[in-house]
Amino acid sequence: MKTIKDVARLAGIGASTVSRYLNNNGYVSKRAKDKIDKALKELDYQPNALARAVRQQRTYTIGLVIPTISNQFFSEIAIAIEQNCIDRGYKTMLCITNDDEEKEKKYIDMILQNRFSGIILATGTYISERLENHIPIVLIDRIIDSSNTNIITVTGDHFGGAEEATRHLIKLGCKKLLHLCGPEKTEPAYLRKKAFEQVARDHCIDYKILVFNQLTPSQLQQLFQEQYDGVFTWNDVTAIQFISECHAQKIKIPEEVQIIGYDGIKMSELIYPKLTTVCQPINHLGKTASDVLINRIEGKKEKRQKVIFKNILVERGTTIKMGKIRGGERSE
Repeated sequence: MKTIKDVARLAGIGASTVSRYLNNNGYVSKRAKDKIDKALKELDYQPNALARAVRQQRTYTIGLVIPTISNQFFSEIAIAIEQNCIDRGYKTMLCITNDDEEKEKKYIDMILQNRFSGIILATGTYISERLENHIPIVLIDRIIDSSNTNIITVTGDHFGGAEEATRHLIKLGCKKLLHLCGPEKTEPAYLRKKAFEQVARDHCIDYKILVFNQLTPSQLQQLFQEQYDGVFTWNDVTAIQFISECHAQKIKIPEEVQIIGYDGIKMSELIYPKLTTVCQPINHLGKTASDVLINRIEGKKEKRQKVIFKNILVERGTTIKMGKIRGGERSE
């Protein structure tokens, strides 16, 4: 098995310089880096990850806890996190809770017992004092009230994005709004619902709020009979499901009902009509979350305690463009 000394001998460079380069710990000139890279390839050198972990008392493993992969938002964000971790020399252990709090506790216990370097939580239901004090934590797509400086938040502006979506439906001339919300224990769902309700009330708009996944077939049938002309869903997956039901009921989109989703997953561009949605910067969320966590793990200065990205409304085929004729009147 090839060693650092073998690499140093072939590169004509000191072993300490090779060690600094491999561990990303200290200055190494570009000329030296090029020589080391050439020697590494020629020797097919594979670093001993276990030895490095023992030597530096760091496992170089990050636990990523997400509620599901059936929602493409979480699978896309997991891909962004994993790739950035690889680029920075870390492994990612994916833990899927399926919204089961007991399962989440077991995963977190496993992460602590195996001395992972850090954890990214996209759930945030189980934050114990033990967890807060023993491992660097980044909450992604969630915010909790905590004075603990060990916890960093990286999220989109859920309230602001939902405000923009609701106002947009009203500007397009919608008079009767429906919000298909998610479970209130989920913070993004709660904030999006709260924003929708506030904007609808401020504009004196008739509205209703329902949990789409809890509707029975008869309730869904009744819902279509109520003829809502504007629908804001709490995420793109719900919007896509609702569009499918509209097609089954021969309801024209966007002529009879305009629909806005939330998240901006890739699937939102593959359906017909293409979904108007509030896009989150998914790749930036994932990269930033993993960057601030690794910076904290490596003892680098990280002043940011809370990073909030602006979410952008992207108009596509499920809403009528501003200025087009709708119902005999021109939208404002």
